[in-house]
Amino acid sequence: MMKHTITMEMTVTIVLVILKLTDLISWSWWWITLPLWWDILLVGLVGLLVGITMIFVVFYQFLMSMLVK
Repeated sequence: MMKHTITMEMTVTIVLVILKLTDLISWSWWWITLPLWWDILLVGLVGLLVGITMIFVVFYQFLMSMLVK
C-alpha cells in the first residue's frame, strides 16, 4: 500500500500558487516555486563552497611545497 504525504514545501507552494492565481500577490513565479527547489539550490551552494575551499587548500599546499624546496 502506497503512502502519500504532503510536505511543508508542497503545502507552501500550493498556497502561494493559489494566491498568485487569484491575484492576491504579484510575485514572480520563481518566488512562488522557490519552496520546491530551494533544497537543491542549498545543496548546490554548499557543494560549490566545498569545491572552492578544496581548490584553495590544494593551491596553498602547492605554494607551501614550492617554498620549502
